[in-house]
Amino acid sequence: MEDDQDNIILFWEREPHDRGTKGVACTVTSNTLALWTALLAIGVSCLGVKGAAVDRENGSSGDPVLNVAAITLDYAEDPNVNRQRMVEWTRRVVEQVPETRLIAFGETALGWYWHGEARGVPFDEIVRQSTEYHHRIAETVPGPTSEALAAVAQELGVYISFGLTERKGDQIYNSQALLSPKGEVVDVWRKTRLAAPMFSAGSDPIRVHEIDGARVVTLICSDAQSLSLLFDIRRLRPDLVIHSLCDPKRTTEYTQMFSALFRSYLVAPNRVGGEPEPADRYPGRTCICDPLGRIVTASIGEESVLACSIPIRSQRSLARQVFDRLSSNLALGWRILVTSAMHIRQGLEKLLARP
Repeated sequence: MEDDQDNIILFWEREPHDRGTKGVACTVTSNTLALWTALLAIGVSCLGVKGAAVDRENGSSGDPVLNVAAITLDYAEDPNVNRQRMVEWTRRVVEQVPETRLIAFGETALGWYWHGEARGVPFDEIVRQSTEYHHRIAETVPGPTSEALAAVAQELGVYISFGLTERKGDQIYNSQALLSPKGEVVDVWRKTRLAAPMFSAGSDPIRVHEIDGARVVTLICSDAQSLSLLFDIRRLRPDLVIHSLCDPKRTTEYTQMFSALFRSYLVAPNRVGGEPEPADRYPGRTCICDPLGRIVTASIGEESVLACSIPIRSQRSLARQVFDRLSSNLALGWRILVTSAMHIRQGLEKLLARP
C-alpha cells in the first residue's frame, strides 16, 4: 500500500486556469466553422484570464469551497476485495489531505462491469455471464458495502459517493450512493440511460443535495446521453456534478463539454485496469473540470487520487453569478465546436483510409 502514496495528485491550491485544454488537435475544413471557432477561442481566453484572477483572489480572501477527491482504482472481480480497498483508500486520502470533505469512487465499484470467460466469446454469451455475475454481487442499500463505508465516513467526517450493483426487490440497478459524515444514506441515484442490458433502468427525477453549502448532483456515465436529463441538471445550477464513469473510451473533451453545459465543476472518477472483453482494459482517464470546461487536474494509466478545492459559486454575489453564466455559455459553444470538429476529423480520417 505504501507504494501508492506517490499517486495522489494534489491541486489543493487552485491552479491558474491557463493550463488550458490538453490534447485537443482538430483539423477543420470549413472556413466558416474555423472562423467561429477562432472568435470563440479569443472570447473564452479573455474571460478565462479574468476568471482565473478572480478565483485566485477569492481563494485567498476566504471564498467558501468544497474540498473533493476523485479516486481511480483497478477493481477486482471479488466485491469483498473492492469494499476493503475503498475503505483503505478513503483513510489514505483523509490522512494525506485532511481538508477533504467529499470522496468519489467510480461506477459499479463493487466489481467488474463485464464478465466474460475469454477473448472471442460471443457478445450474447458475455451479456449472459455478466448478468449472472451482477446478480451474484448485487447488494441492497443499506448493505455490506454501504455500511462499511458509512462507518468510515462517520469516523473521518467525510461524504462518500460510490458506485455499486444495487438490489431492490427482484431488480438490479447500476447505482451511485451518497453517504454523509453521520453515516447516513443521503441519496441513491439509479442510472436511467443504460448502455448494457444487465441492469434495470432507474426512473427517479434528478436531485440536488447540499454539501457544506455546495449544490451537488450525481449522474452515471451514459446518463449524459439524455438531453432532457442534461438540461434538467443545468436548470438546477449545481456547484458540482459527480459524473461517475466506467468507460474505456470516454475522452476528456466530453467531460469538458458537460462541465461547460452544466456551468459547474465536474468530477469524473473512472477505473483503470483490465477485465474480460469487450472492455478489455480501462485506461484510467479521470479528470476534474471547471465551469468553463477547462481541465483543472487529470490522471491516466494508474491508480490515483485527484484532489481539488471547488468554489461554491451559488453563494457568490448576483453580479458574479451573471458573469459566471455568460462565460460558461460562451465556453459551452467553444466546447461543442471542438467536440464536433474532433468527430469531423475522425470521420474524414476513416473515409480517407478506405481503399
